Amino acid sequence: MYGEDADLCFRAAGDGAMLAITPDATIVHYCGASEKVRTDKMIRLFRAKEQPVRRNWSPMTGQMGLVMLRFFVLSRMIACNFLNFVNSKRLNNNDESWKEIWQRRKELQTS
Repeated sequence: MYGEDADLCFRAAGDGAMLAITPDATIVHYCGASEKVRTDKMIRLFRAKEQPVRRNWSPMTGQMGLVMLRFFVLSRMIACNFLNFVNSKRLNNNDESWKEIWQRRKELQTS
């Protein structure tokens, strides 16, 4: 749910397995069914995105990948703040979520 598929693919390829895509497969996604609080969900999601980077990337590219993930959160927060400054009627819960995720960024670290 939070990146296990990517981690499994990295590990399988590392063991010599041939990865395949199954275009006929169907996945049903019930949006928000597993998490009710958006910020907590995003924290878990970004932690999951870091795990394959830490486990499978070289130290140099891994550090660059981690910086890019953090920059994504920062850029979303800045963009939302700017858009709210331009249009004060635009404020929504997602905007506040990005600010809280940035404030809780130390929780994104998995190791």
